[in-house]
Amino acid sequence: MGQAILVEEMKKDGADLIEKLLDEGVEITSACWLKESDGDRWHLYLVTPLVKEGGAKRLAYRRVNEVQRKIPPQPGIDYSTIKVVSPDSPVATTVAKMHELYPGRTSYVGEGLFGKTYVDAGFIYAPLRAEAKTG
Repeated sequence: MGQAILVEEMKKDGADLIEKLLDEGVEITSACWLKESDGDRWHLYLVTPLVKEGGAKRLAYRRVNEVQRKIPPQPGIDYSTIKVVSPDSPVATTVAKMHELYPGRTSYVGEGLFGKTYVDAGFIYAPLRAEAKTG
């Protein structure tokens, strides 16, 4: 499979969506783009406590979709691009560790294990407003 490249537009669209989610009261504690090794596209991971114990994600996806419909279409982000995870998920804890290593900054990761997911690459957004308020 060809290497999928995360373009600046996708990072901007992701940041715009995250900002709108926060404005609409959806608690997003952190976020990142990951290109999983066994896939051919990038996914925007949104860490939110709306993902309930046991991994129930319906409420989280519903809220994200409600907000996403309020903003202009974003070519790089559609329903299948977004993955919601709980704050105690392996992805979320890895993002938190990256924030500790690189406080207040965006960061990139290369090929390897990210949480429990093998990735070709990743982009981690700087700590978000909600995280900054509690941290």
